[in-house]
Amino acid sequence: MLPAKAAKACALAMGKDIANPAEMNFDGSEAHKKAYSVAGAYRGKTTPVKSFSRNGLGLYDMSGNVWEWCEDWYGDYPGSSNAGCSGPASGTYRVLRGGSWFDDAESSRASSRVDIRPEFSYYNYGLRLACGVSPG
Repeated sequence: MLPAKAAKACALAMGKDIANPAEMNFDGSEAHKKAYSVAGAYRGKTTPVKSFSRNGLGLYDMSGNVWEWCEDWYGDYPGSSNAGCSGPASGTYRVLRGGSWFDDAESSRASSRVDIRPEFSYYNYGLRLACGVSPG
C-alpha cells in the first residue's frame, strides 16, 4: 500500500529545518537558494537509496530524490490543520510529496504537495511502499 499523505507529511516533518544538498537530493544550486536552504550541489539525477542520513523516524530519503505518490486523493484540508487528515474519499487527482532531484528546496518541504492524475507518470515520480502495523 502507499502511505497516506498525513503519514508522509509526518515522516517529512521529522527531517531538518534547513534543506541542505549534502543531506537530501534537490536542486541546491545558488540560483535556487531559499532562506531555509543551503546552496550546494545539483546532481541532476536520482541517487541510490541510503545516500543520505536517515531522519528522526529512521527513514531514508524522505525529501528530494523523487516525488512520491500517496494513497490519498487531493483536496482541501478540513479545518486549519492537516494533521491526521486522510483526504477526500474519492477524486480526480492523487497527492505526491517529497520533492525531487529536479526541483528546488521549496518542493522538498513537509508542507509541499502536488496534485497529479493517477494515470500520469514522469521521470521524477516514484513510490514508497508502506506496510500496516497492528497495535499490540
